[in-house]
Amino acid sequence: CVNPALVRSGARPGDLIWHSGALGLSQTGLHVLWANEQGPADAGWAGAIAAHRRPRPQLALGAWLSRNRLAAACLDLSDSLAQCTLQVAEASKVGLLLDFSHYRFAAAVQAFAKARQAKRAVKPGFRIPARYQPSGQPARWSSLAHYLLASAEDYQLLFTAPPAATPKLLSNSPVPLLQLGTVMDAGEGCFYRDENGRTLPLTRIGFEHL
Repeated sequence: CVNPALVRSGARPGDLIWHSGALGLSQTGLHVLWANEQGPADAGWAGAIAAHRRPRPQLALGAWLSRNRLAAACLDLSDSLAQCTLQVAEASKVGLLLDFSHYRFAAAVQAFAKARQAKRAVKPGFRIPARYQPSGQPARWSSLAHYLLASAEDYQLLFTAPPAATPKLLSNSPVPLLQLGTVMDAGEGCFYRDENGRTLPLTRIGFEHL
């Protein structure tokens, strides 16, 4: 029996949104490499650099999801997180809400952002100086969620699944999974809630192919 293909177009309102692994590591590794910066040993930047240099596509997870018919929609996170989630929404003709209010950000991503927060900052967020950027232009992110949404090349899997699949996903998955949000009706639009509790429109940010 051939396992069914994993497609982007199967998400339905009420599905939960999941992903494998830790997101933002590859992007953080790129910034650290570009600036030739040595971080503290406990920041996990070596892991971020390894994630950028040697990504590991989640083939075993994809085969498991397909074999057990658990994923309604699925794609790999090679483009930015924001673009990939919007691709699922468009292909499936649904809305969605990504919720970072209680999300477990990777320790290396948190350390990288904290090191770039301005002292006595009035607004939340952090700034990445030009020397960390391949573009040579500085960037400012309003939150960790905002930064994560623009991050790319993690090569983890993003997928949706009905709530009934949750026990099996948490107990039997070959790799750790994190819940990221909820699929909604198309008319409700696409939004994200950052770690500071602000709900904002989800837009196409991050690298785009020509």
